[in-house]
Amino acid sequence: MASIASDILTIQQQIAATNARLEQLTQQQQTLDDDRQAQLVALRRLVRTAYMEGLQSPIKLVLNQEDPATTARM
Repeated sequence: MASIASDILTIQQQIAATNARLEQLTQQQQTLDDDRQAQLVALRRLVRTAYMEGLQSPIKLVLNQEDPATTARM
């Protein structure tokens, strides 16, 4: 009986540690999601600003995945 009680206690401690780690990872995921969203907003602003300033050619190269050397020759 003592061995079983000890095993139960060990398992409960492992469950508590796993739950704490899960909570930590959930918070980290939320932070990363928030950062990704902020970067997406910043990228949208940057693309819009570049377009408004008439700098759409480099953006087209990036978005179209065109080779700059080939485009320069044309």
